[in-house]
Amino acid sequence: MPRPNPRTSPAKAPLSLDAVVRATLTLIDESGCDAVSMRRVAQALDTGSASLYVYVHDRRELMLLAHDLAVAAVELPTEADGDWRARLELLVQRTIAALATHRDLAALGFTEAPTGPHFLRLIEEMLRLLRQALPDPACAWAVDLLAQYIASAALESGFRAGGGSGSGLDAKPAPDSGSESDNSSRPSSGADSLSGLASNPGLLSDKGSDSRAGVNSDPGAISGSGSGSGSEEETRAYLDAVYAALPADEYPTIHALGPFLTAGGPDRATWKLRVIIDGLLATAASGPELDARW
Repeated sequence: MPRPNPRTSPAKAPLSLDAVVRATLTLIDESGCDAVSMRRVAQALDTGSASLYVYVHDRRELMLLAHDLAVAAVELPTEADGDWRARLELLVQRTIAALATHRDLAALGFTEAPTGPHFLRLIEEMLRLLRQALPDPACAWAVDLLAQYIASAALESGFRAGGGSGSGLDAKPAPDSGSESDNSSRPSSGADSLSGLASNPGLLSDKGSDSRAGVNSDPGAISGSGSGSGSEEETRAYLDAVYAALPADEYPTIHALGPFLTAGGPDRATWKLRVIIDGLLATAASGPELDARW
């Protein structure tokens, strides 16, 4: 007689970077960023925490990958959507909407300068549109202001829709993380990628996601812990290296404005505040239009 099959459940799907990131995003959608730990993600995939370190360095990198995946489906406006300003407004609104569907994930924008290919695709387009009306230094600082607005608006919307109390990377992982540290270095493997997404040429593209072509063809070309750690000088040097490594044919505007994107220091903050106040005054001057909207 044939021997009975001891398997009582379907075979597990092969573990992959795509599966790990999507499981993380699902966990965020269900319970918010505070719930994410390497152990919780591993449990969702029916594997052990150590298996995840083949694909990511730590929880921080995992959260950044989830943030990048969250904006992967954002469509770039076309000329049919209007002039540069109409398209910029639409792109910002679409990015907010994409992040807001994932509870408090947008909070990562307050502690990081995301450098994944999906997010950089959006920044490239915003800069390209801004460049039609502003000088290069102003474009670089304006996109920073827009990114802050996107993060805050998406976070507020996400809280209203699904709640969440975490701040993304800085939040303590879920208490079930056990003795396995979420910040420990992963074992050495051939699937090397840079912490902070600076970046692996395929990221998720080889696993069926909508990822664009790579940011850096040599994962070892840029070293460092990413934009959210270290001193301001280290962060600036890290981002300068990221932007300089981008393919000029795929990110021509970021490539051209690279030196301005990280420059400014306190002057940048002052400029952004004045832009907000000047915008408020300019809007108040058009009283009848504002009254009609209310």
